[in-house]
Amino acid sequence: MRKWLGIAGLVGAIVGAAVLGAAPAQAEDLTPLGKWMKANIGKYTPAAYDSSNPDNKAALDKLKAAFDVLASNPPSDGSNYPDWVKSAQAGSAAAASGDVAGIKKACNGCHGANNVFKKKYKAEHASDAAPPNP
Repeated sequence: MRKWLGIAGLVGAIVGAAVLGAAPAQAEDLTPLGKWMKANIGKYTPAAYDSSNPDNKAALDKLKAAFDVLASNPPSDGSNYPDWVKSAQAGSAAAASGDVAGIKKACNGCHGANNVFKKKYKAEHASDAAPPNP
C-alpha cells in the first residue's frame, strides 16, 4: 500500500510540476505585438466597455490612440493582412464615438473567426518589433 501511495505521490508531483511549468510559458508565449496589445489595448478595454466606469472616457481615448498606431503600422507584408488597416481605423472611429459594439467588431476583424489572422501573424511575424507606444 505504501508503495502505491509513494508512486501516486510521485506521479502527482510530476504532473503538477508539468502543469505549473507550462503556465508561465503560455503567458510568455506572446509576440512583441501581443505584449504591445495587452499593454495598449487589453489594459483599457474593461473601462472602455463600462460607461459607468469613471475611467471610461480616458480608456476610450487610449484605445483610439492605440488603434491609430496599429493602422499606421501594418506588417511589412500587409497584403497578407488585407483588413489590418481597415479594422484598426474602424476601431479608432468606434473608440472616438464610444461605440463598444464597434470596438469589439474591429477587434474581431483580426481576432475573430478562430483567430485566423492572429495565428497567421504569430507564425509569420513572431519576432517582429512591436509598434511604437501611442
